[in-house]
Amino acid sequence: MRQDFQESVQKTLKDPEFTPDHEYAQKVTTKKRYIADHGIIVSGPTEHFDDVVKVDWNLDADRNITVTIKTRRWTQQIR
Repeated sequence: MRQDFQESVQKTLKDPEFTPDHEYAQKVTTKKRYIADHGIIVSGPTEHFDDVVKVDWNLDADRNITVTIKTRRWTQQIR
């Protein structure tokens, strides 16, 4: 299966190797963003995210993940 995929890529692309765009990589890695059930989004700067948001990836009996947000301020943003 892997060989078929590689052959397909080689037929489709003239040069399957590329150099990543450094600016784009910097832009997409400066924020972390998670989407939960019902469209709830948690996002923030990568450099501070893990200090504020703790994720317990051990599933409970209902197969839920526990997410804890530690903050001194919780303000509703009205759009």
